[in-house]
Amino acid sequence: MTGAAEKDMGGPTVEFSHGGVCCGDLEHSIRFYCDALGFSVTRQLDIGSSFEVLTELPGYRAKVAFLHLGDRMLELIAAESPKVTGPCERRPMNQRGITHLCFNVSDLREVCRRIEAAGGCVHLQTLTELPVADIVVCTDPDGTRIELVQVK
Repeated sequence: MTGAAEKDMGGPTVEFSHGGVCCGDLEHSIRFYCDALGFSVTRQLDIGSSFEVLTELPGYRAKVAFLHLGDRMLELIAAESPKVTGPCERRPMNQRGITHLCFNVSDLREVCRRIEAAGGCVHLQTLTELPVADIVVCTDPDGTRIELVQVK
């Protein structure tokens, strides 16, 4: 059954809680998301062995920060053991899994300026001007794709 049908029949409800982004330097990523995109830090903590089963990583330890932008939450995770792995470049849009984070902005140029000032990268070659919106891809310091949309 679909979620709507289950809800009508008294079944379980589902609400989106948050997205998580693995980062190499937690403080740098916090500054990026706060300075460039307006998030605020609501909680930071160290997590350890109680998350080994959940993460499927023996000896897991990490520093975590929960950030909010309005009612949206983003979890930044900096693994300490085992160490963070993977490239710091944009993932291809046809690679399985989450492809990007998307933000609606009122001033595309200004937000792009803030992204670069905060250590991110604006990929101007991706700028797409449509009749209804201008869209560009940026990346955070760890290569996570960030799509900015300015509705016209």
